[in-house]
Amino acid sequence: MSENQQDIQQETKEQLSLPLKPTKIKGVMTVTFHSGQDLRNVVLLGDLDALAEVEYKKHKSRTRIIIKGGTNPSWEQSVPVSVSNAKDSDKFTFRALHKTMTDYKVIGTGSVTFSYLQSLTEPTWIPLHDPEDKTKKAGTLSITAQWEAAKPPEKKEKKKKVEDDDDDYY
Repeated sequence: MSENQQDIQQETKEQLSLPLKPTKIKGVMTVTFHSGQDLRNVVLLGDLDALAEVEYKKHKSRTRIIIKGGTNPSWEQSVPVSVSNAKDSDKFTFRALHKTMTDYKVIGTGSVTFSYLQSLTEPTWIPLHDPEDKTKKAGTLSITAQWEAAKPPEKKEKKKKVEDDDDDYY
């Protein structure tokens, strides 16, 4: 083995032993809520006033409320979710909610990973379950998602200092 090959091999070993820097994924995940199907009815009288919500870490985005939308509401609405320092395994939580006079009541909840959302190419049904009894089904939400990564900051070129020859002519 030549000396040059040994140097390259040693350099490669050193690089492999360095701790890897975690990649910081930043951008916007645009979730489009199409509709809900067979949502759990949480009202005794009347129809559900339904809306949908997506949560990532502490950021929440909601659709508009479909007054008297019942158990099969249709939103056809996109909501942005800011994403920073994401990992493929991070969870996005989806909820169907009913708007009461003073608050919101959870109809059902479900979650998927960041990598799953990134892979969606067509509408997908997200299964929901009862938040108090995870074994009970609470309907489904039809969604699509579109990922837009943040553009890396442009590198600023260092201005080269132009030396003045200072050629003074007398």
